[in-house]
Amino acid sequence: MYKIIGGDGKEYGPVTADQLRQWMQEGRINSETKVMDTDCGQWTTIGALPEFGGASTRVDDSFSRAAVSPGLQSPGDPDVIIQTAIARGVNVDIGACVSRAWEFYKSDFGGIFGPVLLAFLIMAVVQVPFEIIPGAGSVIGSILGMIVGGPMTGGLWLYLIHKKRGQPVQLGDIFNGFRLAFLPLLLLSVVSGILVVLGIFCCIIPGIYLAIAWTFAIPLIMDKRLDFWQAMEVSRKVVTRNWFMVLLIAIVASILAALGVIACCIGVIFTLPLQMLIMMFAYEDIFGAQQG
Repeated sequence: MYKIIGGDGKEYGPVTADQLRQWMQEGRINSETKVMDTDCGQWTTIGALPEFGGASTRVDDSFSRAAVSPGLQSPGDPDVIIQTAIARGVNVDIGACVSRAWEFYKSDFGGIFGPVLLAFLIMAVVQVPFEIIPGAGSVIGSILGMIVGGPMTGGLWLYLIHKKRGQPVQLGDIFNGFRLAFLPLLLLSVVSGILVVLGIFCCIIPGIYLAIAWTFAIPLIMDKRLDFWQAMEVSRKVVTRNWFMVLLIAIVASILAALGVIACCIGVIFTLPLQMLIMMFAYEDIFGAQQG
């Protein structure tokens, strides 16, 4: 296992050698990137290690917008992503996720609240007017909800992930789901929605299992550049190892979001971003580039 120092000066890892090779291919790191083999505990450069002798000479701006532009990023290897997550340990400290999410939210309230509110307003404006129309209106609303909701949520996930990792972001990034992964996100919404509903009709429990197992499918599409089915399978295989923990953190996040409804309903616009941040920190602990 290895740790690296990114171009932002932060420490990332531990990760496997295969993950480092993947980052090299994606242009995130190069031969000058500082690396430490956790077995020996000494820092050196990747170019000095024989196993990484073919590292790129690209200027190291790892985990910055220029070097990790999602439009240029290569798709991740599903097996490597699963192995890395398992090696890291599929375990999340729920209290730590909540506290980190809250501190992060407070530290950049405007940069988080505004984009999240805009994204949810767009989704509501597109879907809600049709949902209140009896008959075909609700069907049209549901279809529009899938067409717009998946890509909007995907763009929002990537925006928050980049912001958490210290990468430069701008408001327009919340629309990256349409630009980078519209079809995978749409197919994810359709396929996962159908399968969850079928699971609920069959015995309820299968539907609940699938809904939680696919919790991280959207960020895996956006962050790891996976296809929709690959993302669903990677999320399911990893989450299943600690399914009840992910269920619990999803419940906690939902309860905190629901507190906004109690606060005269309008408070939900302040608690929804917190809900997303809690799940984002859980994703980062399991799948992200940096532990903690």
